[in-house]
Amino acid sequence: MKDTDKNFITVSIGGEMFELISDESEEYIVNLARYVNKKIVSVNKNTRSVSTNSDMMRILATVNVADDYFKEKAENVRLNDEAKTNQSLLDLLREENEFLQKENKRFAEENAIFSQKISEFERLALKNEKEQVKGHTKR
Repeated sequence: MKDTDKNFITVSIGGEMFELISDESEEYIVNLARYVNKKIVSVNKNTRSVSTNSDMMRILATVNVADDYFKEKAENVRLNDEAKTNQSLLDLLREENEFLQKENKRFAEENAIFSQKISEFERLALKNEKEQVKGHTKR
């Protein structure tokens, strides 16, 4: 991205104005500044020392942001691992499905053969019955 394509955004962080240059959208940068400001406010509310200076607040807010980052990064790793596990499971299920479809086809073919044989046996049995009835009636 060329410098002319960069966004120049002025934001307030911790009560001070900063002009930031970024490839990101203004909305994104403003949301980042809001997030950092919320962390600073949270640190201010949760700090017991009344005399904590603004530099200390920024450092503590930075630690809080880093904590959020590392937790999200760990969650991302966990979710990626879970996705890999799920993909492996899905692959196994696809293989099993393919095997079962082949088995189902084989059983359907065997069933058709057996149905043919049963029909043939039924036809032969009926033929034998008719011949037996003819043989009994001739006597």
